[in-house]
Amino acid sequence: MERIVRAKWSDLEYAMEQDKELSTLLNTPVKDLPKNYRFLADELFNDVENETLYHFIAMSLTFSIIIYKIYYIKSDSKITSIAACHIGYDEVYDIKMLSFNPLQSSCVVRIRDFNILLDDFIKKYKKISWSAMKENPANRVYQEVIENYGGNMKEQDGCIHYCINK
Repeated sequence: MERIVRAKWSDLEYAMEQDKELSTLLNTPVKDLPKNYRFLADELFNDVENETLYHFIAMSLTFSIIIYKIYYIKSDSKITSIAACHIGYDEVYDIKMLSFNPLQSSCVVRIRDFNILLDDFIKKYKKISWSAMKENPANRVYQEVIENYGGNMKEQDGCIHYCINK
């Protein structure tokens, strides 16, 4: 059963102990990340080549009020994706998603997990929005999802902006 849960340190530490590839990925400096993860890092960091995704998650878990709120998408007890976002009074914005295996065929896990995240947010908030660099391959997933929810998208300043209003 897939579900969204607020992130906890203990769950992340356990997942990293169980999956050494995940641990390696999260602790790899941004400059050395594979290209498909580099887009996510470039959207999160401003010219911070030696930071890691783990550092970003750790800072967000520690300072969730001023940085990002972190959620896990779980399939049974296994974390399949991490989502980071800002949450305002009645909107969620600047969503970023990290799938632990974004190379799976047809991005099935990423699409499923992003839909789980949006389904949860749509029940609670009036507006959900995010953006991605135009070259980011995740836009395939975002375009499919935005169409399913009747949202809109527009290209501006090298990014594609997505929005769903209730």
